[in-house]
Amino acid sequence: MSKLSGILRRNASLFAFIVIYFIIAATLIILESFQWETQWNILTALLPFFIMGAMLDYITVKNKELSTGYKIFSQLMPTGIFILLGLTFIVKAIGKTPIKSFGYLIWIFPAVPFFITSYIKDNYRKRMFSALLGTGFVGAAYLYLTTVTNKLDNKYGFIVYLVCIFLIFYAASGHRKLYLAGSVLGFIDAAVLIYFRNNPVTEKADLYGWDFDIVYKFELILLANFIICMIICFLSAFYREKRKTA
Repeated sequence: MSKLSGILRRNASLFAFIVIYFIIAATLIILESFQWETQWNILTALLPFFIMGAMLDYITVKNKELSTGYKIFSQLMPTGIFILLGLTFIVKAIGKTPIKSFGYLIWIFPAVPFFITSYIKDNYRKRMFSALLGTGFVGAAYLYLTTVTNKLDNKYGFIVYLVCIFLIFYAASGHRKLYLAGSVLGFIDAAVLIYFRNNPVTEKADLYGWDFDIVYKFELILLANFIICMIICFLSAFYREKRKTA
């Protein structure tokens, strides 16, 4: 393996997002000419993806139990977010309504890689139980909300959400001392959802009812879970590596 190919393989996710950035930036330059504000907005919008890619690359490289195929798949899968966004844009451009499921499926692309890269043999039964329990908490609260509002999808979207939540809760429970992370996060999420049901905190909710922006609130909770779980996964990989070299 050459030095260049080794660097590309170790940083495949980060480089993939950088390539996406250049494609978007170049396309907008062609369509609108060069504008500093537009380019700056693109860069800042993609910055979280650069960070996620770098973290995922580190976690993947440090997991010696994964085969090369799984590593490459995990590093490149998050770019599927932009494939779905691109398809949505094309569908809108030709005057048709985008497929509703795209809004749910987009969460799968970051969830699966962190689940795969969290693979370690230790403590997997406790991690599985913790992730299932946490998912159960969220699922119960979500189902309760679907009985009092029609704003939340209780069919395919609900299933996709639960799958994503389970995957990230399992990934976050990777550290030996944090195997209860999934259960704790799930309980907190459920409590927050019920709180929003009884205590609308946004202006729109006050004006139009608590369920007006409940979908937005739920996806914010899901995003917060992703961020917390990614940080936990990264720190777990860092401390495992530090323990090996100590």
